[in-house]
Amino acid sequence: MCLSHSLICQLSAIDYSIALIRTAVYTMPTAADIKRKNANFAARAQAGKRTTRPARTGQKQSLGMWMLLGIGFLLVGGTVVELVRMIFMKG
Repeated sequence: MCLSHSLICQLSAIDYSIALIRTAVYTMPTAADIKRKNANFAARAQAGKRTTRPARTGQKQSLGMWMLLGIGFLLVGGTVVELVRMIFMKG
């Protein structure tokens, strides 16, 4: 197809392959899959077991809290250092 630009053709073929892989990752569930999951849900509900998944929000908040603490530490520490420098090092 592209004899003069073989490297460009190879790279574009790789990009096309990656695009195909990305679109093929998610497939729609079949009717059998949906029926099986519905039956499992109904069985769990009748048995009195938990049917909902736990929320993931607790995992993400810890990283945000650490980031806020780190930024606050840097801001407060920098301010204290500058105040000490201005007060004691007037020269």
